[in-house]
Formats: sequence, C-alpha cells, structure tokens
Amino acid sequence: MSEQRSATQIPFSIRMRKALPWFVAASLAFYFIGFGGSGYLDTVRSWPLDSAQVKSASIQLNPHMADEYTLSIRLHVQPQGRAPFEASLYQVGPKGALERRVRERYSPGALIRVRSNPDEPGQVVLDPGFTSGPFVVAFIVALLVGGSGFKILNGRSDESRNQ
Repeated sequence: MSEQRSATQIPFSIRMRKALPWFVAASLAFYFIGFGGSGYLDTVRSWPLDSAQVKSASIQLNPHMADEYTLSIRLHVQPQGRAPFEASLYQVGPKGALERRVRERYSPGALIRVRSNPDEPGQVVLDPGFTSGPFVVAFIVALLVGGSGFKILNGRSDESRNQ
C-alpha cells in the first residue's frame, strides 16, 4: 500500500481548516460585490431624474477587444433648476446590438431620461430602475470561490484520482 494518504483518509478537521478560507472569501465577495453594487445603485437612484436630448450617437471598434464596439452618445441635458449642460454616455457590446439601440432609443433628437449627479455636473447615467445585477454577479463569484472550498472539503483532487 502506498505511504501517501489518500484524500479520503485526511481527517475532516484538517480538510475544514483548508476549506474555511475559501468559504470566508466567498462570503466576503458576496458581501462586497452585492451590497457594494446595490449601494452604488441606491446612490444613483437618489440623483435627480432629468430629461436629455440625444445630439449624436456613433459606434467605433474597441481597439482593445476583438469584435467589440463602443457606442458614444452625446447628450444635451436639461436639469430642473440648473443650467443645461452637455454630457456623454458610453456602452460596449456587439455591433449589431448597438446599432439596434441607436435605431430604437438613441437616434439624434430623441428624448431620454437620465440621472445626473448634483455634486458633479456633467456626470450622467441612464436611470437604472430596479435591478438585481450586483447580487447576481456576487452569487456567481461566491459560487465559484465557494466551490473551491467544497472541493477541498470533499477531499477530491486530481492527484488522488490518479493513484
């Protein structure tokens, strides 16, 4: 019999000590990504909702990514109780999807609703509405990181299967 101990012979307490940091990392990732992202969205939702007119929209190939394009939208924002200003929005994606967005939503002259930062004029974002995006991303990251912990806790590795 081999002198190496197989993974199933390693005591649970030792496996748990090795897996515990992965579970802690998964929990922290979920907390910071999920609640940090939702906190940012709550802040954005507190900004005033303003009307903006699309001045121009252009699509360029993103030089850093293959087959990915950037949509640049120039806006004339008319905030309530403040002076009008110019702003830009950017979106990234496949060319066909961006062309469809320009046709359907961002053609020159179209009116859209944006949230503008009252502390930093010129910073605008599209109204995010309700979204669970940060928690979905947080769940996926936590699942991947936590899965490593479960693999360690289960005691399986490629080396033990090859013996």
